[in-house]
Amino acid sequence: SGGGRGPTLGFHYPEVEGAVRPYGLPQHRHKPEIDQELSLAAGRNINVTFVPHLLPMVRGILATCYATAGAKVAGKDIENAYRKHYGKEQFLRICPNDVLPSTKDVSGSNFCDVACRFDGKSRRVIAVSAIDNLVKGASGSAVQCFNLMMGFPEDEGLRSAPFFP
Repeated sequence: SGGGRGPTLGFHYPEVEGAVRPYGLPQHRHKPEIDQELSLAAGRNINVTFVPHLLPMVRGILATCYATAGAKVAGKDIENAYRKHYGKEQFLRICPNDVLPSTKDVSGSNFCDVACRFDGKSRRVIAVSAIDNLVKGASGSAVQCFNLMMGFPEDEGLRSAPFFP
């Protein structure tokens, strides 16, 4: 669903079944939006590398993001920052240390599951997130924003559990 719905050969089931392939290189249509929002949040120019992949599945986005940590940053600092910033978010679940996000765990829900790990040798922060792009990535986000704007409980109409336990 993330790659589009047009009836093209590249999205025909016999072409995609059993295959994984990148698309939208080098300038995916969402890259300018990602750069813009990250630049606003960081207060400086950010230019990301964004490589989406097409898989033969109807719903779900799994994103793996990388950043280089400063010299004085430790793995615990990153985890603490995630918990401080996102710990009270109703629809964001921080995975325990022994679990990584999976699209199956959020399918049919407005949840975003995230995990972050730190590779001390390379100084890389590795963040992984999973959403159902047909709920959290579309209608669920719209309902959530509407609720907040209109003074309704944030989870009104969004209390459904994921399809998979």
